[in-house]
Amino acid sequence: MTTHHLTAGGALIGLLAVASVLVPWYRRFGRKAPKDGQKTGGKGRNFAYLGPFAWTFVEGVLTSLATGGLMGKTAYAISAGSNTLGNKLLSSLAGATGPGVNRIGIAQLTPGGSVMLIIMLLGLGLWFWGSSRGVKLQMLMGLVGGVTLGPTAGIAGITGVIISPIVNTFGGWLVGSA
Repeated sequence: MTTHHLTAGGALIGLLAVASVLVPWYRRFGRKAPKDGQKTGGKGRNFAYLGPFAWTFVEGVLTSLATGGLMGKTAYAISAGSNTLGNKLLSSLAGATGPGVNRIGIAQLTPGGSVMLIIMLLGLGLWFWGSSRGVKLQMLMGLVGGVTLGPTAGIAGITGVIISPIVNTFGGWLVGSA
């Protein structure tokens, strides 16, 4: 069983990945449509643009909760690289250190949840290979954001607390182990 130790620097990398997708989305689609007579304002909220990012973010959260195998090792490598890079950014730019930020007691994936993880991986892989470069970049940022923010103790870590039991229950129901 692998554990993914995350530091504040790793969470910083996750937050930067999320911001790199959400800020351009908000500038382009996130503002409310202009009211009658106004000449300023966005084009209206278009949440569909965030679909690839959101799905791979969820996949990243679930991957970080995998207890081993190739997906668990991949999540471990992403979190370790994010910790290293983020801690260097924290120390060189702000002079701070990166304490651990893992959530205690977050549920790991069960066998049924792991089945769901692999099914989602197949679907997202097909979506990734058939997409444009911009969508692929969004998907990669979603994966990094999910792996580095899903198991944290902060507000971003609530995603892992909510998604893990749902996927474990549904996956267990799907394969008949629950």
